[in-house]
Amino acid sequence: MFISLYRVTLGNMGMMCCTFMVITGMQFGCFGVMFGCLHMLFGSLFMMFLLLNFTGLFFYQ
Repeated sequence: MFISLYRVTLGNMGMMCCTFMVITGMQFGCFGVMFGCLHMLFGSLFMMFLLLNFTGLFFYQ
């Protein structure tokens, strides 16, 4: 169950990353695309960290 939820979350973040990169690319050009990549990369890392923390708390209680 957790793995399927994890996959759905990653898929949604991938879709958001693509849309965000396209929008920033249209607005800011090359620099906007690079910034969008970095932003989504750090955001997804932070989200994975939060997910791992929550699943760890859930399992170890």
